[in-house]
This record gives sequence, structure tokens and C-alpha cells, in this order.
Amino acid sequence: MNVEFVNPPAAHVSLLTETYMIPEVLATLVKGFNHDFSGALGEIASSDMQDAVDELQKTSLQGPLEMIHYVFLLQNVSRAFTHQLVRYRIGTSFLQESLRFSEKREAKVLVPEHLTGYDRALFEHSAMNSFDTYWFLLDKGVSAEDARGVLPIHTLTSIYMDVSLRTLINIYRQRMCLQAQAEWKGVLEGIKANLDGYVGSMLKMSCETAHPFCMFASKYDRPCPIREAKGL
Repeated sequence: MNVEFVNPPAAHVSLLTETYMIPEVLATLVKGFNHDFSGALGEIASSDMQDAVDELQKTSLQGPLEMIHYVFLLQNVSRAFTHQLVRYRIGTSFLQESLRFSEKREAKVLVPEHLTGYDRALFEHSAMNSFDTYWFLLDKGVSAEDARGVLPIHTLTSIYMDVSLRTLINIYRQRMCLQAQAEWKGVLEGIKANLDGYVGSMLKMSCETAHPFCMFASKYDRPCPIREAKGL
């Protein structure tokens, strides 16, 4: 039985499967806007594929993006992160490691990046106490379902995610923002690194788009140096 304390970024992203020939499929689907329903992928020029990507970012007609899907395996992500991830219910499906049934005899805990010195030592000590209690309960015959309640929310787990390209673009816009939990940045960078270059170029923060805007400009949101610099 052991606990490893991990510094961020800890997430590991693997692309398991994706829609076949994504740039070519997008270029073919976009032709439907011009009444071309031949459906033949064939040889499509790179300029046509780039044009499809560019034009899809200029229109509210996003149907083609909903037809592109990916399945990712996200490993070493905290329970705090997955609680936020599974809120996305349109264009997604999830299969998460269940602490209700699996016992964490070997575990990893994510240490917040800003904790140092005494604060970090206190965090690790408290998390270790939680796992000692958890293992004690398991050894006493308490079910994993009941014992898991004492585990830290930064316990690292794994989750499979199926996501449409449209939803992924929306997630990226929202969660790459400085307002979001820091863990998102490492996950989304890992996801983007697995995408085709044409598609990867579509993943942008809202303040990086052709018509930049801020999704968090209310008085309740945190200050943002990017928003202030761009006057958004």
C-alpha cells in the first residue's frame, strides 16, 4: 500500500479512436452546404480541407462538427477534475474508474501547484492520514463503496471520454481560460496534441478567435490580464 504525491501537470492523454479521415470528411460534409451530396471522399486537396475548417469557424451551422467523434483515455486526472468533466452531457459519453468497486491499494494524489513548504507538507500529511483510514476500513471488511468517502478529492483516477468535435471546441473555449481549474490546461494540451493539424487549429480560447470575446466578463469572475490587455 502506497501513496505517490504527484506534481502537475500529471494527466496522460491517449487517443484510442477517431472518425475516419477527419479533414476529408469535414471537407465532404461542408460541400453539402453547396448542395453537393455525392459523398465521395476520394482525393481532396489540402486547400479544400483548410477551406472547410476556415468556413466552419465563420458560421453557426455546426452540424458537420457534431458528426466527428473521438474516444480519449484520460489517466492521472483528479476526482475534482472528473466532477467538472462529466457535466458536459451533450455530445459526450464517459466511462470512469469507479472507486465504489475498485480498491485503491496503490494511489496517486495531485498536489496543487501553488503549495510549497509547510503548506505542502500539511497537505500531504492530511492526504496520507485519509488513505491510512481508508485502508484500515477496507481491512476491517468495510466495502470500498463506504470507505471511499474519506479519500481526498485530488485522488488520481482514469476516465474514458467520447466527445464530438463541436463539444470539444466548446470545452476548449471555456476550460483553457484562466478562470478554469488549472488541471484543465494540461489535459486540453494533451488532447490537442493528438489531433490532426487542420482540426487542432480550430481549438482556441474565445479571446483568440477572429471575433474575440470574453466568456467570463461579469463582476463575479476573476480578473484576467488577457481581458484587460485586449479590452474585452
